[in-house]
Amino acid sequence: MPLYTFKKITPVPTSNELQDIVLSGTNKHTPTVVHKQYAIHRIRAFYMRKVKYCSQSYHDKLALILEEFPLLDDLHPFYGDLLNVLYDRDHYKLALAQLSIAKKLVDSIGTEYCKYLKYADSLYRCKQLKRAALGRMTSVIKQQSASLAYLEQVRQHLGRLPSIDPVSKSLILAGFPNVGKSSLMNVITNANVDTQPYPFTTKSLFIGHTDFNYTQWQVIDTPGILDHPLEERNVIEMQSITALAHLPSCVLYLMDVSGSCGYTIQQQAQLFKTMRPLFSQKPVVLVLNKIDICPMNQLEEEERKIIEEIKGMSTLCCECSCYKPELYGELKTKACGLLKETVTQDRFSGKKGELLLNKLRVTMPKKRDDIARPAVAAPVIKEMETDEIEPEMTQCQKELIKYQHDFEAYERGEIPWSEYMKEREKYILDNDEWRYDVIPEIVDGMNIADYVDPDIEKKLEELEKEEQEQLLTATMEFDDSMKLSEEDQKLYEEIVEAQGVLKAVSKAKKGNENNRIENMTRGRSRNELQEHLEDLGIDTETAHQTSKLAKSKSRSRTKSVKRGRDIPFMEEEETNDKRGRSNSRKRSRSNSLIRKGEEHSMPRQEMRDKAERLRRKAIDALHRQSRTGESDRKHDIERPKWLLAGKRTAGTHDWR
Repeated sequence: MPLYTFKKITPVPTSNELQDIVLSGTNKHTPTVVHKQYAIHRIRAFYMRKVKYCSQSYHDKLALILEEFPLLDDLHPFYGDLLNVLYDRDHYKLALAQLSIAKKLVDSIGTEYCKYLKYADSLYRCKQLKRAALGRMTSVIKQQSASLAYLEQVRQHLGRLPSIDPVSKSLILAGFPNVGKSSLMNVITNANVDTQPYPFTTKSLFIGHTDFNYTQWQVIDTPGILDHPLEERNVIEMQSITALAHLPSCVLYLMDVSGSCGYTIQQQAQLFKTMRPLFSQKPVVLVLNKIDICPMNQLEEEERKIIEEIKGMSTLCCECSCYKPELYGELKTKACGLLKETVTQDRFSGKKGELLLNKLRVTMPKKRDDIARPAVAAPVIKEMETDEIEPEMTQCQKELIKYQHDFEAYERGEIPWSEYMKEREKYILDNDEWRYDVIPEIVDGMNIADYVDPDIEKKLEELEKEEQEQLLTATMEFDDSMKLSEEDQKLYEEIVEAQGVLKAVSKAKKGNENNRIENMTRGRSRNELQEHLEDLGIDTETAHQTSKLAKSKSRSRTKSVKRGRDIPFMEEEETNDKRGRSNSRKRSRSNSLIRKGEEHSMPRQEMRDKAERLRRKAIDALHRQSRTGESDRKHDIERPKWLLAGKRTAGTHDWR
């Protein structure tokens, strides 16, 4: 796992983007309407809220940038020097320091103008103080435009850096350009590094991973290094120097013995000697690459001497070629094993190793004299050793032990196979071939010996008999206890009947169509009730028409009169009287409804009609304003006021 995750740094906005974000948020999340009729303390609070919100927004944005960017003093030396090589340590620190100072200035401006607003005596002065505060904060942010742009470039470049763990075991490939470092990287790991037949194809560090002895190893491909002083090396070469200087690793120094890279063996050997101080306390493997083009026996004597000299300065030497992958496998095994041994020795060679060895102490007692002192045991123990006590075992355990003894005897050759399998011929199975299968001891996590019992059939019969006897006794006791006397039986029937009546009444009260009780369940049908009423001398036809009239009243009483329908079973004077009243106000009653309480507050129909017209007019006005009601005070700002307010003359219109 890498120690640092630079890819999670939040993008850094420019100064103009930061101003737009903060000022728009201030206008959006604070009140926007104030009147000079307000009390002065209310006006002060209005503008103080805007100044505080703007100051806090700038503070939060700058604090987030300062928090996410790493401090060079807290980084590993490898990443600290790498940042110095790529971005210049002083420039990086200066940019973060300027943002830190800008954050303090914004906080001080907000605090200062909030104090001034406490003593403002008018709406105009409060507004001017607010404008001055926001303007000064914006000026401070504008001055940081260069620092913000630089930090954004640093963030983008940090996100492209490989996730190198500076603590884990690593193999570093180093050497002149175009000697085959990237090709070796592609063979050892799954990394797909670009390879070309010209030098300086690799311009930055690349990382790959490989497995050895069930552990993961880092393989780092470095850009090519030229043999010249450290002050003259460029940024590409300094990345390789930084990795070699700070990462605990095994260095694989590649030499092109064929000379096809453009550099002679003498130049490559001189570079090895120049970089030897960087290899101190690290295992170095000299890799002689491209031996397929020029084998070792075809080299000149001077070149061989130079190679032998370098071999003496390195820990190990290997010959490799891209066309012989088996050589790369041997190289990987030797290099990883060498690094593992070196790490183990380093652990025990330092102070930690001394502390660990001091904790371990082995005591070897010295011989006191030559007197023999044999072991003494209690007489009970001796009796237990001589007498064989047979443990208590079930029949199943005895059979399993016997089966095991027979199997051991069969393995020793004391008994034949037929005698060993003689008892299995009595087995009754679905398939006769299953008789001679090996019986497992554990199936589905359970021991078979726990479920094997020779007396299981007898026990099962006893259990079944016992269950039948218990069932018979239980049914007899139940029948005797549940018999009721005649009085109790009558009382029980009355209770059941009363419960049925109560249920029917409750369903009838609910009035639901699905739960309505049928006519036959009420004791009498409709025909029986009609015959009974006719015997008593009551006109059932009139009652039937009256019930129909009562049902139709809920719909509309005026419609039947308007259409000329006659209401049966009513006197003509009453009908004419109602018809006259309905005709006089049929238009008003059709357009308005009598609400609850209106008959007492507005007894006249003209007053109720006027109130209804006013109510509808108010609702229409609210709908035109896109409001849900009188309490809806929402004010959607379509365009920011700070961008459009003010006098629009020649020049910029970017008013704040």
